[in-house]
This record gives sequence, C-alpha cells and structure tokens, in this order.
Amino acid sequence: MKDSISIQIKEIRPDELSAYCHGLTITYGCATSLFGTILVAYVPDGICYLSFVDDNLEEQLEELKNSWPGATLSPETQQQTQTLLSLLQETNSEIPILAVCLSGTDLQRQVWKVLLQVHKGETSSYTQIAQTVGRPKAVRAVASAIGKNPVSWIIPCHRILHKDGSLSGYRWNAKRKQQLLDWERTK
Repeated sequence: MKDSISIQIKEIRPDELSAYCHGLTITYGCATSLFGTILVAYVPDGICYLSFVDDNLEEQLEELKNSWPGATLSPETQQQTQTLLSLLQETNSEIPILAVCLSGTDLQRQVWKVLLQVHKGETSSYTQIAQTVGRPKAVRAVASAIGKNPVSWIIPCHRILHKDGSLSGYRWNAKRKQQLLDWERTK
C-alpha cells in the first residue's frame, strides 16, 4: 500500500545550520490527532519538527529551539497545523507534496530518506534499514538516527521493528507506535 503523501526534502548539513538559522523564525502550532496532541513547526522550506506532546509542551518547545539554534519561535496565526493534521489523517487517493526541512548528519539524513521507502501498512527492521544504507554492522547507529527523526509520523520511524517483528522502543511510547501501525493497516 503506497502512502498518500509525497515528501520533498530540503536537507541541511550540520555545518550549514548556523547560517540557515540566522534571522530564522520558526512558526509552530498544536493540534489533537487520533494519537494525541502533536506539535508541528515550520520554516520557509517546510516542516522542520513534528512531535507528540504528552503534557510536555514546554520540553518539546525547548527541544525545538535547541535543534535550530538562534532561530526565533513564534506561535502560528493560521490553521496550518490543523490543515496538516487533516492531510496526515486523510485516506483519499490524491498524492499531495509535503515539504520538510531536515537538519542532521549525513547518516541521519540518509536513514530518514530510507524510512520513506517503508510504506503505510508495511514494516521493516533496524537491521534491514542498516543494510539498505550500506552500513550492515552499524545497526545501533542506524537505530539512533531513527530515534532522532525530527518529523515523527511524516517520516515513518514507527514502522521499524526488531528483526523478530516485535515492537521496539519508540520515542513516543510503544502503545502509540502500535496504534499508528494498527491504524495504517486499516487504511
């Protein structure tokens, strides 16, 4: 089953981040999804952050600010986050293009792009992802990169399981990971 969203990625290397953040305003908003409240942040090049917020909005905003040093945070004034949520929960056959802006190491960005190949209703393993990125012995490093995915749900890190098919750690808790997987299998 193919995903209904096509992702366009703007990549920022660690050595480019400071210049990118100079004078940057990040707009953010929250919305209530089927899986809990989400916090979404936007830069001119696209979505730069999506997290689930479980009574820790201030912590998530601090993490966002630390991820984009020097940028200014500003609450959204439009319904951008609610519109995004509707798109993520949509089940029609249109394939819109969603722009994301990712800052990370070469390995992180490579892993995040590979995660987009794991489609709705499918799963993969940390071992398979490590093999796909050409680092079969670096399963822990790949798992760490998966765990640092800054745009959860959009880049489907929840679709990665242990090689035996069991749920593994998920930054937003294993229960939510199972809910996301179950929901996607029914769409």
